[in-house]
Amino acid sequence: MEQLIQVIFIIAICKYCLKAALGGSFKHICLYGFIATVFAISIYPFVISQSMNVIQTFLTNKKLVSDAAVITSFEAIAGIFISLSLLDNYFKPKNKRSNFIRIIKIIPGFICFIGIGYFELHFFKLLVGFSFELISLFYGLLVFIGVISISYILKYLLLGESDKLEFKIILNILILVFGLLVYSSIADYNLSNAQTVIEWKALGCLSLIIIACVAIGFFLSKINYKHLIQKSKWIK
Repeated sequence: MEQLIQVIFIIAICKYCLKAALGGSFKHICLYGFIATVFAISIYPFVISQSMNVIQTFLTNKKLVSDAAVITSFEAIAGIFISLSLLDNYFKPKNKRSNFIRIIKIIPGFICFIGIGYFELHFFKLLVGFSFELISLFYGLLVFIGVISISYILKYLLLGESDKLEFKIILNILILVFGLLVYSSIADYNLSNAQTVIEWKALGCLSLIIIACVAIGFFLSKINYKHLIQKSKWIK
């Protein structure tokens, strides 16, 4: 089950980089990288005080897992609705676009920062013997390079803003699904030698729905809405 949580953290960090890519400019992307780096370096005293079994300990506490599931679900659902609002705002004329929606677009999620701290804990484990300050600075540098690199990859891989927003919706759906899978299995951690059972049929159906949504989103991204609007006006 720890692997599912790791996947959630990776997706959340990718979503953070996608938000940086939505800004588009080099300064905007560097700002996101700088924020993540400062956060990683500043929390190292807290990180080194944590046990390597922090996830296992977390999974044995039903209340903590329930609270985390609520936070994860809230962020994922809010991200989906914000992305839909941004898509609607994107297709409006420039003079009718909401400035409030533009501000919301640049606000990062919360889960990605937990993920940065989690991977920093494992990074400290890899470099045992070096000073904590040096390791934290090195990790911060890797975070800065990683955020900028992934942001630019997403920027040029997903050329249009609508493509980026659709991909952001997919990432939020994945976070929601994996978060609910983790929450659905917490009862097993209170039993000795319990085996986590995943409903593969339900997961398969959900995966097919996600794939269908991706295909529909890809098809819709290829439609020339401006041409259709002009054509409909001409027919009238």
